[in-house]
Amino acid sequence: MLSGLLQDSDDSIRIQAAEVLGHLGNPEAIPPLHSTLQDPNPYVRIYAGEALVRLGDARGREVLRRGLLHSNRSVAMYAAEAFSNLGDAAGTSRLTAALAPGRDLSARLYAAWTLARLGDLRGQPILEELLQHGDVQVRMQAVWTLGQMSDGTGIASLRRALLDEARPVRLQAAWALAEKMKG
Repeated sequence: MLSGLLQDSDDSIRIQAAEVLGHLGNPEAIPPLHSTLQDPNPYVRIYAGEALVRLGDARGREVLRRGLLHSNRSVAMYAAEAFSNLGDAAGTSRLTAALAPGRDLSARLYAAWTLARLGDLRGQPILEELLQHGDVQVRMQAVWTLGQMSDGTGIASLRRALLDEARPVRLQAAWALAEKMKG
């Protein structure tokens, strides 16, 4: 059934089918996933590439490498995240480039989070900066991302965020601190 969904007309269905096939770990999914490597949607190709890597097929890694070079920054960021999902730091140069001042705010947060998943703390200064942002949602996202960082990283900042003027930011900081204390 899932292999058949790789041909669905809905991009999101093809993406989800590829993702699930990769997580199921059945090598019989490799041939149907190969057919999606020519999909017109680059996001479908990236999810198929990640699935193939999970299944031990080297073609998947090449698809992800090409994704990192895609002219659309969002596509390249998805490829970098796919590598991070695999515990592979191959996309870090694309992610660190997205941290640069003047880049899209959501891309900077996404890059900091993805790097943090790899244990790379280069996004922490951006998160510290965003804790001072005027938008409550941005501060909440920065607090959440700090909460995702390994070990004791970000605890001092999270404690400061407990004093934020906005209740949602304080609650997010309390949750993030509680999660860190569990680990």
